[in-house]
Amino acid sequence: MGSTPSYGYRTGIQKWSEELDHVKKLEYPRYAKVTPSENLELHVFGDSSKRAYATVAFSRSVQDGVVHVSLLAAKTRVTPLKSITIPRLELLACLLRARLTTSIVRALARQINTIIWSDSSTALSWISQKHECSIFVSNRVKEIRSSTNIDDWKFVPGTLNPADLPSKYCYAPQFILSEWWEGLQWLRESEDKWPKQKPIPNEEQVLKEKKEREEIQGKTLSTHEVVQAEKVLIRLIQRDSLGKGQISHLKTKLETSICHVEAIINTRPLTYISETEDDLIPITPQIFIQNNFGSFDESHELSPDNTRQHFRKLQQTKKKRRKDSTRNTSQCSFKRGMKQRVEGQVVLTGRDGQKRIFWPLGRILELYPGKDGRERIARVRTATGEFVRPLKRLFSLELGSDISREVRLPKSEGIKTQEIPTGGEQSIFTRSGREVKKPTRLGVHTNDLS
Repeated sequence: MGSTPSYGYRTGIQKWSEELDHVKKLEYPRYAKVTPSENLELHVFGDSSKRAYATVAFSRSVQDGVVHVSLLAAKTRVTPLKSITIPRLELLACLLRARLTTSIVRALARQINTIIWSDSSTALSWISQKHECSIFVSNRVKEIRSSTNIDDWKFVPGTLNPADLPSKYCYAPQFILSEWWEGLQWLRESEDKWPKQKPIPNEEQVLKEKKEREEIQGKTLSTHEVVQAEKVLIRLIQRDSLGKGQISHLKTKLETSICHVEAIINTRPLTYISETEDDLIPITPQIFIQNNFGSFDESHELSPDNTRQHFRKLQQTKKKRRKDSTRNTSQCSFKRGMKQRVEGQVVLTGRDGQKRIFWPLGRILELYPGKDGRERIARVRTATGEFVRPLKRLFSLELGSDISREVRLPKSEGIKTQEIPTGGEQSIFTRSGREVKKPTRLGVHTNDLS
């Protein structure tokens, strides 16, 4: 169980909860009056405390002798957990100010006079002068100087800084009464009444940051520090090498997978090679890639020399083939009724638990209708024998042909048939030994109807 909050925390939470009711009464105009006048100005303020640092931006314009001041944006950040000096926190507030100024100017997309106010004389000294300061100060000053104009930075006393309120805790009733979002009164005055005080930087703090940099530059590393630095460098190099190795390994696995997929695609049966009825040898893309056409009768038609002779003719009919590819190319489909089966057609005989590229070719010998008169099963001859298969397990080749000629196939030793003594008819059995009965219609055999 978690620990119970102390009395001080409970009191603070209760006060914060009670102030939420006051927030409901807060009302202020969301419309910022940004006139198209040429004297539009952007005033950005910032301040810092031990708890937070903040920045706030107001627009100021004069139209028909009337000064309009509107709140444009405000940002607040909690100070880091690690203890930081107030001048450094003020510098963080200046950096937040510079980023907000850049985003507002980019959003307005117009020429605008910008004035950036700060009540930290030390931070202004770091920004305006090129001091050799610590890394912390130098990195932030570099970004501020690159994103803003140094001449736009001005000094404002803390009592006249509107960013003092968001950088410190303020009770809700006090915030509502202050009407802080309307800006301070001196912004509505003429420029000659604006703050003109010169900043007096804290030379001790400036020298402290400079001394810190000198100490770092002149410090001699100990043996322990050198060893630790070497370990860090070795660890970084190992991490980089490991990352490159993993990328190389993944690349190798990807190339291997692509080659495997390519091999599977190139070994898929497109159609059968020979017109010899017992020669059920599939033709695959791999045959053309490896120029391995075998010794069948029509192999000379597929030889490279003969193929080159037809290349020009194929190029001429390329456009026509594209239009007719949908009609002439029957892609393998697992949907029922995709194509009507006919006797003598060469098909792929589907088998469960086996990849499609390993399915054997078969030729339909006979089709058997069901009770509704529609053909649903077929007797098929493969290289290993004859079997009975449902039509939904027979699939067309990618480049199949419409064979409707009479089939005269010699019996194979592997044919699983059994002679019936009476009637001279032949019974057909499946591989499991079940007899296939011919369908009857109205109690009459289909043979008796013919």
